[in-house]
Amino acid sequence: MLIDNSVSTYMKIAMFQFDGATDSNDIAIDLISKLPLKDDVEEARAINLIIFEQILANNSQLLALEGPLKEYLQRVKSTMDE
Repeated sequence: MLIDNSVSTYMKIAMFQFDGATDSNDIAIDLISKLPLKDDVEEARAINLIIFEQILANNSQLLALEGPLKEYLQRVKSTMDE
């Protein structure tokens, strides 16, 4: 659960403090690759909800990661279908 909480926290920072630098992109892509969370169900719901809200709000930092974001959404859908 510690890893899930850490990933969630860093993902929130990446979404709201992202500066568009190459290092920031790499970090955000790495974080998205670790989603959706699997061990902490409450934290998984919370971070998924925040990400979905930010997609609907057209968060430019998040939407700039189009490929990894689409892969994340496919993983979420796959998890929900199980």
